[in-house]
Amino acid sequence: VFGKREPNLRFGVVSDIHVGAGGRRDHGSSGDTYYFRKAMEYYKAQKVDAVMIAGDIADGGKEAELREVAKVWFEVFPDDCGVEKLFVAGNHDWWGTGTVAKQKALWEKVWREPYESLWHKTVKGYHFLGKHWEETGFGELYFWLRKNGSLVRGEKPFFYVQHPHPMNTCNGEHAWGRDGGLVNSALYNYPNAVVFSGHSHYSQLDERSIWQGEFTS
Repeated sequence: VFGKREPNLRFGVVSDIHVGAGGRRDHGSSGDTYYFRKAMEYYKAQKVDAVMIAGDIADGGKEAELREVAKVWFEVFPDDCGVEKLFVAGNHDWWGTGTVAKQKALWEKVWREPYESLWHKTVKGYHFLGKHWEETGFGELYFWLRKNGSLVRGEKPFFYVQHPHPMNTCNGEHAWGRDGGLVNSALYNYPNAVVFSGHSHYSQLDERSIWQGEFTS
């Protein structure tokens, strides 16, 4: 924000919260929702238009864990508040279901929204795409862009979220938690694309967590 100019869009981003039902109040895996609530309350105070979670919401992928997170979410951001959910499942979420049909049923039951393997949403005129962790991998973005690329092409940024880092972007070629490279191929000609990911648990305070090449990751 420059001077007093209001931003066109505000959204918060978290990843790998790994909530475990009855878990400890700390920063490790299987923590409870204490810090998640603090983050959501902060985002609410910032008057965000949306919140993104880049996967691994539930540590064991269990319904009880996911419901713990959803309880906090709907208390802070009720359905009619206008704040959009930009959530994707990670590998820990997938472990609790194991099939697309089961993940779809649980997702729709808990989050009160349709489940799509690759979803597309708009927030204040900006395009967001998200890919859930499934056994099929992360190639769907390529086919979506072949069909719908004109919607997002141009100077205006668009945003994509998945759980693993696109190959050889965030934290370099040796980072743990990368995909197979199909997202890089999909976004090669989209310099206005901004990708959010998690999975590796690297700190966002490390400058290597931001990569700028053919797109931004």
